[in-house]
Amino acid sequence: MQVVACGAKDSQKLRFYSPITQALGINSEWISAMLFSIIKFASIALTGFIGIWSLLHDYKDENGKVKKSGKIALTLIVLSTCLTAVMQILEMSEKERAAIAATQRSQESIQRMEGILTEVNRAVHSFELVEATYNLNFPQHSTLDELSDLISLKAVQTLDNAPPNAIHKSKHDPRINPIYRGDDMEIILKRDIPDSPSSISLSTKSKIFKELSLSNDLKSIGWARVIVEFYPGNIDVTLAKRDWPDPLLQIWFVSGSCSAIGHSGNDCDLPDHTAELDIDEKEFGIEGKSIQPHHLFNYNGDIVSLSDLVSTQMVLSIETWSSVPESINEGIYPGRFYLDFGKGRSINVTSSLEKLPGSSATYTVRLPDSVDELLKLR
Repeated sequence: MQVVACGAKDSQKLRFYSPITQALGINSEWISAMLFSIIKFASIALTGFIGIWSLLHDYKDENGKVKKSGKIALTLIVLSTCLTAVMQILEMSEKERAAIAATQRSQESIQRMEGILTEVNRAVHSFELVEATYNLNFPQHSTLDELSDLISLKAVQTLDNAPPNAIHKSKHDPRINPIYRGDDMEIILKRDIPDSPSSISLSTKSKIFKELSLSNDLKSIGWARVIVEFYPGNIDVTLAKRDWPDPLLQIWFVSGSCSAIGHSGNDCDLPDHTAELDIDEKEFGIEGKSIQPHHLFNYNGDIVSLSDLVSTQMVLSIETWSSVPESINEGIYPGRFYLDFGKGRSINVTSSLEKLPGSSATYTVRLPDSVDELLKLR
């Protein structure tokens, strides 16, 4: 064991080198405590000894010269001073070590508490299923014009065959458009032109839709799949999506099968979408709702609750059947999109979505940094 000598520079702290004790596995803190106690009692004993020595001996002779006993007393005083200095250094070092240890224990306690709160928060905000509600708007296209014409013709035929009491008119407010509600079709009529449709809603699984004289391309428009993915929030969205890492969570909404298209369009298993046609605005879209339970999610276990979605990058991809013209696929955009996680917890990201650079019908948004801010997306 080596001890820095008394009188070393103030900036140099007392150091102990004990490779033997380290090799033997002896606790260095115990050694420091023992050494401090030994030096402390040695200093007390030496101070007492110097006092007794001073009473029993004269330090100078008759000529005023320092005697041998005086030199011994002086040496003992210097030694006592060094021991006191060493003791003070050890005491300050021990206090510093104790303060560091206390700070470390406090930080570890805080981290454990934060970990517990995080797990509790994940349990409180966990979700067993997710429901997506969306409205997908299609760009103007000659193919869609053909579909709109067929739906409009079917609506007019339906109105012609409907009994008078099937059309509901408001008795209190003439500004409200008359409306027809059938089992599979809803028609809002124009106020100024009797029996003339203004907008039409038609289920893609309805008998009316299946009876339309649609080509395979037109029939497949009723099929669309929405894929929602969540990535780490620090991802560079300017990179090509193929260069991104695997998603933390992936949910596929609507899994209707159109494998029969190209053989017999009437056999196409379409999801329960609602075709929305606005005749006045010449706009076409489909509305849908899909629920997916958690056992159908593709995920690695990092996202099981709303709190795990905080600060992630959400990506929304819209896919249609391959027979749909590419110019239509590229122009599809979400007019409305929100996710419901149950228990009154839902988020609406419609206004925050931005198209992913270099992609077709793929949109993204970075989610807020807290659950409270996340749930404010309405």
